[in-house]
Amino acid sequence: MLETQKITSIDNESGETLSPEFRHLREILTEYFSKHPQLTVNGLAKRCPLSEPTIRRIKKGQLKTLPSTTSILGLLSYLCKSEDLKAIVEAFPGPIADYLSTKTEQMESFKNLQYSEELSNSLKDPAKYVLYKLATAPQGVDMEKAVELFGIYGQRQMESLEAEDLLYKKEGSYFAKISSFSLSHDVFIEHFKTMADFIKPHKHAQAHRSYSPIFTNYSGTISKKAYSDILKIQRTAQKKIAKIISNDDDPGHIPTFYLSAIDTIDHLCADEFPDDQ
Repeated sequence: MLETQKITSIDNESGETLSPEFRHLREILTEYFSKHPQLTVNGLAKRCPLSEPTIRRIKKGQLKTLPSTTSILGLLSYLCKSEDLKAIVEAFPGPIADYLSTKTEQMESFKNLQYSEELSNSLKDPAKYVLYKLATAPQGVDMEKAVELFGIYGQRQMESLEAEDLLYKKEGSYFAKISSFSLSHDVFIEHFKTMADFIKPHKHAQAHRSYSPIFTNYSGTISKKAYSDILKIQRTAQKKIAKIISNDDDPGHIPTFYLSAIDTIDHLCADEFPDDQ
């Protein structure tokens, strides 16, 4: 168990008082970095779901709201080296544990998504990522598909995943050992680009309306409230889509991906906006 230390200055640079759970999270981070002086903020960001700017803002008390519940759980999971929800909460008794205990839906969501540092590091390679995602399907993925998508390089990456004990082979197909997983933000950003390469607007142009995806790219200058409103709509849509995609009662056979992102073009950070999960 990590014991938190009291911080003498708990207000941020603007003189605003931080919430008890934010103070606690900040104390946990401060103590962890104190015990691991060789670890940098960037190094921690590569090992957990929180981005480097977010970790820095937590340390400085610059966030006005807590990160999402799943992000906090991902961070604490790494710090206490456990993916068990009960163990995570017990490792950090106090305001942050009390806060997490009120987030039942998000806690259940985290339980279904395993964050693995080993997997996150291995899947930095674009071909590996795509092949592993295909291997999470009920029918798995065969070597023929790997070669079709990425040539001999795809074959080597499949063999590498098997050698790393991340895939297992059954009746000629490869299957993922962790079917529901989350990756670090750095890996997510890279593979957002990877998956975008599979978008085929020209092939969908003549498709039946029910099966023709909408491809959009909006940009503009909006208010803080408008940004917040968009995030609320996005979260609602994400939950509904994720529920459909993860429906084990109707797995289907069409390997499908869904991309969603909103951010500012300048250096403003979305961490400043309310988390209404």
